[in-house]
Amino acid sequence: MGRGRLAPGLDADFVALSEDPLEGPASALVEARALATVVAGAEVHRAAPRGALTR
Repeated sequence: MGRGRLAPGLDADFVALSEDPLEGPASALVEARALATVVAGAEVHRAAPRGALTR
């Protein structure tokens, strides 16, 4: 599997995290939340706001 790139018009797979993985110690990533997940250019997950009620 090759490396991809983010560019207008291209599909992408990526996750938006609540913490910057390049800042602070790697151990801090254990506490990171997945805020959104995009697969093949389509959003497949968006986290509920903190404190929101979920079913």
